[in-house]
Amino acid sequence: MICHELNNDITYMKVYDNWEKNNENNLYSKEAAYDAGYIICIEYEIPNDKYIHAPIRGSIAQEMFTIMAGI
Repeated sequence: MICHELNNDITYMKVYDNWEKNNENNLYSKEAAYDAGYIICIEYEIPNDKYIHAPIRGSIAQEMFTIMAGI
């Protein structure tokens, strides 16, 4: 569902574009994982206190990347 909205819904296409633009040099990095969690929170999920939750979600995404990449 999320992939479909990020790729096909004009409202949310900017979310993926912003992430890609921020990480154009290396989409497969810990920094890109952090940005994915952060940007999804800020621009897609948009919870209350998004600027408090976004860094937390970014950090979790970065940890998950590290574990899955075996770094």
